[in-house]
Amino acid sequence: MIDTVCRAGAGLRLVRTSAFGAMAVLLALSPALALGQVTSGSGDPPAGVPTGVVRVEEDWEIVVKDPSPATDSPQITIVFGPADPESKTHAVFELNHSTQPSYLKGGMQLQVWWGESLVDYRNQHHPSDLYIPNETITFTTATSTGNNKITMEVLKGESQSFGAFGGETYLRAAVQLNRANLDGFDPDYSLRHSGCGWGKNRLQKLSRKSIRYYYADGKLAKQDDTECVIHQ
Repeated sequence: MIDTVCRAGAGLRLVRTSAFGAMAVLLALSPALALGQVTSGSGDPPAGVPTGVVRVEEDWEIVVKDPSPATDSPQITIVFGPADPESKTHAVFELNHSTQPSYLKGGMQLQVWWGESLVDYRNQHHPSDLYIPNETITFTTATSTGNNKITMEVLKGESQSFGAFGGETYLRAAVQLNRANLDGFDPDYSLRHSGCGWGKNRLQKLSRKSIRYYYADGKLAKQDDTECVIHQ
């Protein structure tokens, strides 16, 4: 197991996450299988999570130390979404590689899963590989409900290697699901299942910087700026 450290001022919180030693091989078969699923939950919101929210945004930061285009590393996978016990709906965002319908080096891919079933995948390849040492990559993942569907997307991406990304249909997908809100959203789900599956030694840091919850009228319900470090 890996300890994910969440920093808030001088405080520290440890969140247990799954090891990713064989993730690259497992992802070729099924990202949902490799990254795990929520196995318990009553549908009640976790402590501290507001009820009645319809949108959740998570801000991410990746610091690449020494990328290797020759070996296609590092390879990072971010898992996000509602992941409720009933549908297990979630998204998989792969950076510097893609695994559907077969493995491809470089670029990025967004996948939407219903349990172990792949619903959709979208590729975005520009330019190709991570190649700039000591670069910082930032982006936001968003999960929202409305019009009888759950939409999962990547927004506001900034990278020297890839350029600006996110906010278009290439990194946005949805699954039909009649759900009025995101009550029961697990804020630690993305922390438990995200990580670096290949080339960890070339990655300086992977962390979630912030998480925000919004009501249907667009008002901010809650914001948590605790930095949760998944890899360092």
